[in-house]
Amino acid sequence: MSIAHEFSLRVKRNELMSRHTSWHVGGPAEVFFNPRDRSDLAAFLKSLPEEVPIHWIGLGSNLLVRDSGIPV
Repeated sequence: MSIAHEFSLRVKRNELMSRHTSWHVGGPAEVFFNPRDRSDLAAFLKSLPEEVPIHWIGLGSNLLVRDSGIPV
């Protein structure tokens, strides 16, 4: 998946979800992005192709992610 240049330095690949959940479990997300604010999120989403699936994790509380992670 191609990421717009303005976001490429902030997108993490194969980021362990255990770092982002209250249960501290979960395998890697193929692509992980933590927006600075609403406009940052809107710009990032507009830059993605429509067919790219999005998984919202919020604050990660009470979220269980399989050890196999989250593929794109």
